[in-house]
Amino acid sequence: MPVCARALALFAMLPLAAPLVALANDDPAWLAQCDAAGTSRIECLSVHLQALEDDQVQILDTLQTALGNPGPDGTDFAAARALLDTTQTTWWDFAQSDCRMLDLMMGDFGGMGGEAGFCLIEHYEHRNAQLERWVARLQ
Repeated sequence: MPVCARALALFAMLPLAAPLVALANDDPAWLAQCDAAGTSRIECLSVHLQALEDDQVQILDTLQTALGNPGPDGTDFAAARALLDTTQTTWWDFAQSDCRMLDLMMGDFGGMGGEAGFCLIEHYEHRNAQLERWVARLQ
């Protein structure tokens, strides 16, 4: 391959590597704490993901309870509550598929691994923040 073609190919691949570089240089605080404690990254990912899952169960319970009330005029909390179940299932299916696709795409790229775990954590963090905003609107 000519040198200029190699340079163009490498330049084209930079956006793919950027998230990995950012991840390595910008570890979240919870991961830095695990590293400092000598905890393996896989164990750390697992523990953090479980905490996010537990948080989501509590947030959803709070939201479901709030939507069990009649709600102000012009609202339909019963329909919203039923739709929440549907949207949560749809979100879960999307998050699983999205992270599975990433796992298949990255494989054991460079021996790093863990991309699917980071992906699920990111989905949980975003979804939990969204659910918390909805709960706050109902209070």
